[in-house]
Amino acid sequence: MNIRDMFGNISSIPFDKLPELELYVDQVTTFLDDKLSCYKRNDNNKAITKTMINNYTKDKILPVSNKKKYNREHLIMLIIIYHLKSVLSIEDISKFNNKINEIFPDTHDLYSNFVNMQDGLFDSVSEDIDSKIKKIEDFGHSDSKEASLLYFVLYSVLEIELKKLLVEKIIDSFC
Repeated sequence: MNIRDMFGNISSIPFDKLPELELYVDQVTTFLDDKLSCYKRNDNNKAITKTMINNYTKDKILPVSNKKKYNREHLIMLIIIYHLKSVLSIEDISKFNNKINEIFPDTHDLYSNFVNMQDGLFDSVSEDIDSKIKKIEDFGHSDSKEASLLYFVLYSVLEIELKKLLVEKIIDSFC
């Protein structure tokens, strides 16, 4: 099994693909559910729900809508929040978001860099995964591809845990 195939059709949402018109909340959730579907584990999961949007607004993570309409700025923040929430707590997202608003008053630049990072990371991560699985196999820690993948899962969980701890420490000291 090719690792790149496991990623499926993961892709970023370029700025010019974000609607220029303001959207109502149902349109926002439909748009994001469609565009972020490549990141969902299965079709039953929703990327962003009305409840999430209301809670993010209540927690001041997301700006208040303009007469119940959401613009590109809202979409950008919802996309970034979507990615952050898989790793960070709402409290950490709030701290991080406050720092983002302080440093990047124009979210267009922030989002362009975010998309560039995302696009660049896909190939890099795929190559890194292939390399790590090869190392596991070379060390003789596995007799099969399945065992190599299980070792890779353990290795990745430890790596993710350490990176998450580092990110939390950065947020605590910087935000």
